[in-house]
Amino acid sequence: MKKAMTSIGIRAMSAVQSTISSLQIKKSLEEVKPDIDKAVTYLQTCEDYSSKQANFSFGSLVEVAGCGFIACDLNKVGTYLIEIGYVALFPKMWSALQEYVVKEKLKSQGCENLIDMLNGYMGVSDISVDFGEELVKVDAISLLFSALKNLDHNDKRAYELINPILGNLQNIIRLNNSHRPYYRKENAVTILERFLDSSNMVLKTDSLLILAYIVEEDDNKHLGDKGVIDFLVDILRAAVNTKSHTAAISSGAYSAMEILDGLNHLAVNDDNKVAIDKAKGIPVIAQMLLKGFTLEEQQLAAEALWNLAFVESIRQNILKKGVGVPALEKLQNSENPDLHQACVSALWQIKLGGLANMPKQPPTYREAVSQEAQSQQQTPRIMISYQWDSQDRVLQIRDKLSAAGYEVWMDVTNMKGDILHAMAQGVENSTAILMCMSEKYKESRSCRSEATYAYKLGKTIVPLLLEPGYQPDGWLGILQGMDLYYEFHSSELLENNMKRLTKAIDDCIGKEKTGEPMATNTKEDQTDAAISSDIKVSSIELAPSSASSTEVTPHSTSSPEMASPSISSTETTPPSASSIETAPPCASPTKTASSNSFSTDTAAPSAARTPSKSTTSEWSADDVQQWLYKINLPELCSILDFCDGDHLEMLYTQFCNNPKEFKDEMKSEFQMSAKVYLQFTVALKKLFKN
Repeated sequence: MKKAMTSIGIRAMSAVQSTISSLQIKKSLEEVKPDIDKAVTYLQTCEDYSSKQANFSFGSLVEVAGCGFIACDLNKVGTYLIEIGYVALFPKMWSALQEYVVKEKLKSQGCENLIDMLNGYMGVSDISVDFGEELVKVDAISLLFSALKNLDHNDKRAYELINPILGNLQNIIRLNNSHRPYYRKENAVTILERFLDSSNMVLKTDSLLILAYIVEEDDNKHLGDKGVIDFLVDILRAAVNTKSHTAAISSGAYSAMEILDGLNHLAVNDDNKVAIDKAKGIPVIAQMLLKGFTLEEQQLAAEALWNLAFVESIRQNILKKGVGVPALEKLQNSENPDLHQACVSALWQIKLGGLANMPKQPPTYREAVSQEAQSQQQTPRIMISYQWDSQDRVLQIRDKLSAAGYEVWMDVTNMKGDILHAMAQGVENSTAILMCMSEKYKESRSCRSEATYAYKLGKTIVPLLLEPGYQPDGWLGILQGMDLYYEFHSSELLENNMKRLTKAIDDCIGKEKTGEPMATNTKEDQTDAAISSDIKVSSIELAPSSASSTEVTPHSTSSPEMASPSISSTETTPPSASSIETAPPCASPTKTASSNSFSTDTAAPSAARTPSKSTTSEWSADDVQQWLYKINLPELCSILDFCDGDHLEMLYTQFCNNPKEFKDEMKSEFQMSAKVYLQFTVALKKLFKN
């Protein structure tokens, strides 16, 4: 978010910003402290915030916030403003000036002061995470949205006030999207959507970039339908083709980083991934991998391509055209660990379709000894997969399991090094997997890669819900399907549901040892459950006797045994479209493991062959696509592009077990009309009754 240049509250255009930046005098915090102290001291004792003297103090803080001819470390400025109580002053000043948030007073001194006040806050919240955190604590989000409800975005003077309001709201959520519940509580989606039709491009862009961080799955797809993807891709294209990588729009300026970050969040929805591809956004993103872009820009671009390649048609398109692949191959050798990992992960997903088709590395000596010991003891192994923000709760679950007699291992160091192979080994060496579901889990590329692999290997999954009120949606909702899950998002629920969890774990062990189906939960057991993880992987070894919890630090990149493999066009032959099976990221709790191999061979039915139940389970994603064309439902091809034979069988089972819930799911998740639903279910029944 670009900050306001002057006290009139209009964000500067990039050309003007560039000129000002070249003239700015760099100052340390100590040098600007006298100005800050003088302004804040006055405002803390001020009796009339609508006065010209108050305006002078607000203007001084706008200048310090980097919007004028002074440039200093805004993280330090933010911390200092928190310490001297300036953030805590926000509600008092807002209360005194909010009476000017009406059309009749928009040209008053009081309104101008409010604009300057918000610009000063916006300049610091653009950089300082802690500053934004403190604004949330003083209820700034609620106050800012209350003003937006009453302002007409077509009024020029109202725009000058709306602009810094949106700027602060965007900065806060961009730097920490865990604040989404506060935005949703204020009905932010409804309030902001009205700005999407504004003729003012700055208000439209700002609103859209906020929505990208807070919308849920249904709203996300709705935004894509309004043409916003094309709009953002056009801005991104303009930004990457400027020297400053900043696009000028009306009186606003937007960096390629903030636009691509917004697109990445919208692309959590697979339909929006397809929309980005159709808008010719992939070559634009790939351009950001080239020389002349910063390491941060290159990393974000690599992560974007990794994310987009989860859709099989896009993955194949990137492979076919080679867009971005040479640059990824070069950048994977970067000494920057984050950029290296982003490029390696993107290449695995693009070339091999993710972990499911990743070639195995021979085990190190330590791993071989560990595997041999496990084989001798025949001790089943449980893996816990969780998102880093959930670690505190996961540690409590781990401790409870340890106290109950299970030998526990979990990564508590934010895994570094060869993450993909570490994730793959965690899944492969597990009998069953506990997944701790949250919204951030669904949004994580690593989680999706890991969960897909677990599903491909047929691992039993026991879902846990770690975020109150969250309902699995998108790819995670499809995968979780009708399976039960256990709620663990509070200490009380942890105590109440631990017995049910250990029973589910014991059922998994019994199933693996005897080959019998796992016992299903009784009605008393039907709490809530789900799956969650980001890049954190933990596993639990079940032991016959009580043992203490053991923490293992994963290999780092400095270990020669676990060094990340390079991927180049000559070292790895990309699989053909017909040989890659893509699957959703999570497994059904009743699905048993049949193989731990990386097999990618599939039996593709010919166009003339009549499908039968005995061969459908062998179908690849391409075979399913052929079948959809055969039954005259090509419109479902993009929706079900992840689907292979196993998924069709799962859909049929859900249809048989609960037709009404299945119908509701198909309508809400896949937007099926009554006619398409009827045609699809009739064909599905015929397929599995043959």
